[in-house]
Amino acid sequence: MARFFAHTNDSRAALIHSQRAAELRPDEPAFQIQLAEALTHLRRFDEARQALERALQRIPDNPELLARYGEMALTVGLYHEALSAFERAIAQRPDEPRYHFLAGRVHRRLKQYSRAIERFRRAVKLRPGYSEAVIELSTLGPLAFVAQHLRGESDAA
Repeated sequence: MARFFAHTNDSRAALIHSQRAAELRPDEPAFQIQLAEALTHLRRFDEARQALERALQRIPDNPELLARYGEMALTVGLYHEALSAFERAIAQRPDEPRYHFLAGRVHRRLKQYSRAIERFRRAVKLRPGYSEAVIELSTLGPLAFVAQHLRGESDAA
């Protein structure tokens, strides 16, 4: 029902139904993710992150919950938390290209260009033609060169 309201752009109704579903089935990751998505749609990022944190307390090793939490942490600028979540998701599902891609985005934000390139390459290796990762790689090449040879790369951070 919440997805129906989300598709009809009734964000408040989607939130109400998502909250109810998450309360009724707190151990169901899909409902927790749905709640976070409804909150995100309303630009209530901190609440969305908190909802995912609560879900992770109940289901700590769910890779999709970890990835969604990482995405939310990335959105609000908590880069080290985001990276930790993506690394945990990768440990659970090392063959999931999206998790490598998202970890690459965090490394890029942290100006850890060589690590970002490694993650984007891994994403492309796992999913040939992964357009978002290919685009990131095409823009990162020159940045990595400049960082490494002119300023010194901040990969130690």
